[in-house]
Amino acid sequence: MYQISVRTAATTGNSPIGEMLTFDFTADIQAGSQILAYGVGMAGFSMNYITNSSAWAENMGLLQVSLIPNQVGGVICATGNCIMTDYDGDAAQAPTVDGSSPATMVQATAIALIGTSNSDQVISNVYGIGNATNTPSIDVGTNSVSEAFLAGFRLAASGSPGSLNSISIGTDITLPSNQQISVGSRATTTGVEVTGSIDALILSATPSITSFQIVPATIRWNSPDGQSGMTTSYLSATFDQMPDGGSISYAGILLRSVNISYSDDEEFQLVAAQQVGSLNISGNQVSGTYLLNIFNPDIGARTYIDSSSTAEIYIIAQFSASGE
Repeated sequence: MYQISVRTAATTGNSPIGEMLTFDFTADIQAGSQILAYGVGMAGFSMNYITNSSAWAENMGLLQVSLIPNQVGGVICATGNCIMTDYDGDAAQAPTVDGSSPATMVQATAIALIGTSNSDQVISNVYGIGNATNTPSIDVGTNSVSEAFLAGFRLAASGSPGSLNSISIGTDITLPSNQQISVGSRATTTGVEVTGSIDALILSATPSITSFQIVPATIRWNSPDGQSGMTTSYLSATFDQMPDGGSISYAGILLRSVNISYSDDEEFQLVAAQQVGSLNISGNQVSGTYLLNIFNPDIGARTYIDSSSTAEIYIIAQFSASGE
C-alpha cells in the first residue's frame, strides 16, 4: 500500500542563498513503511535588489531560484537559493538590510511517496532543462497520470545586462507513450537576451493511490495596483476525489508557469510570483491569494507590472481517511 503526502515551507528571507527548508513527514510513516521517493516544487518566489547607488532599480544580469532536496529519515530538507545580480555589485537583499523591504525568499511544496517497497510511481526533481528542450524519456507505470511543475529557473543575460520587458518560465509534459514521458521547458525574457533553463518536479502516479489529488486553480486577477503589484481576487480549487468521510489534511501550491511583464523595457527593483498568507481549507475546497509583481520605483522611470501577466497555478491536497 502506498500513500502520497504533502508538506509546505518557505525560507525566512534572512539569507538569499543557502537557507534550509524542512518538510517533516514522520507523522505519516507507519511501522514498516518509509519514504520511497520524493520531490520539491516551487510554490513562489520574491527577489528584491539591494543596490550600490542612489537608484533602487537595476538591470537584469542573472535571476535564479533553485531548490536542492535531500532526505534524512522521515524529513525532506531542501536548500533554497535566490540569486539576483546585474554583475556590477548589486544583488538580492535580505530583510536585515532594510526591514521595511519585501524579503528575498522562495516558497516550496514537497511531495513524498510513502510505502513498504518499490513501485511504479515516480516522484523526482530534474535540473537544468534548457529553454525549448526536453528531457530524455522517463519510464512511468502503466496507466499513470503524470504531471510536471516548476522547481526552479535560471535566466542569465547572454551579453551585457540590460532592461527587461518580460519573464516567461514554464514546463509541460508529454502524454505517456509506451510507459514513457518527457518534460519540456520554457525559460525566456524579452528586452534582454538570456540563456534560460528550468528545474522541474515530476510526479507520475497510478490510479491505485487515492490519498491525494492535484487540481488546477480557478483564478481571477485584480487590476495592477502600481508598486503593490497584481493580486488574485479569487483563487480556489475543488477536490472531487476525496474519499467519503475523509478530509483534506495538507495542501500546497505548485506552479506550472509564470509570465510577468512590463508595458515597456525597464530596469527593476523587485520581481515576484508568490503565495500571500496561508491556504484556507473548507470541506473539499482550498483557496488562497497569489501575487505577481515587477516594478521600477525610481523617480522619472516609474514602471509597474502589466495586466497581461499571469501564472498557471495548481493545488495539491493530501487526504485523510475518516477517523484519522
